[in-house]
Amino acid sequence: MYQHIAIAYDDSEGSRKALDRACSFALALRDIKLSVVHVNQESEVAAPVPDENIGVPPTIPVPGLDGRVYPVDPPPVDEPSTQQFILNDAEEVMNHARELLDAKGVKADTHILEGKVADSIIDFARNENVDCIITGSSGKNAVKSLFIGSVSKSLVKNADVDVLVVK
Repeated sequence: MYQHIAIAYDDSEGSRKALDRACSFALALRDIKLSVVHVNQESEVAAPVPDENIGVPPTIPVPGLDGRVYPVDPPPVDEPSTQQFILNDAEEVMNHARELLDAKGVKADTHILEGKVADSIIDFARNENVDCIITGSSGKNAVKSLFIGSVSKSLVKNADVDVLVVK
């Protein structure tokens, strides 16, 4: 049977169901290690800049009183603050996971990863000797997944270990 289960968690309904299923395994089997993983997606951390915009300062088009549009420099973005906001959001997601685990009396490690969601989870599974990944059937980006493929689909296709998709 499984020794180490990773749960893909983004605080969506699907990931809460996955966490609940993992708790059921942990309560029934007792000797299982659980790891809850949340991934800060690359697109959230650093959006790529099109080649034609490299080295060009960004501007915001602002309509003038004369009817013409004028380019205005945007306020400076404090990059560390933006990244701190993303990290704080991830911590909030993991705190909610811990609350759900505590309510069921289940212990688990929590990990915040960076990068592409499915790739990061698969790498974590390989590096941490995970033998099963549990994920929800849809996460927070369900609409986006219609166009680029879902995380659960990518995990099933590319992971070296069993993947349980919870509906």
